[in-house]
Amino acid sequence: MDITGTINRVKLTQTFTNPSNDWVEGVYVFPLPADSAVDHLDMIIGKRIIEGQIKEFRAAKKLYNQ
Repeated sequence: MDITGTINRVKLTQTFTNPSNDWVEGVYVFPLPADSAVDHLDMIIGKRIIEGQIKEFRAAKKLYNQ
């Protein structure tokens, strides 16, 4: 946690495991207070690092459904 004035930056690390040998689709929901924001998201899968793109909800849903 890094606090600067009224800004609090928190780094969260979570680990998820797929116990099957098949690909699975996951939906990640991370509820936040109305006055908070996410500014960066990375996924590490094995040795791959995938940098997330933060989008407004409707734009993200439209892009996902294409």
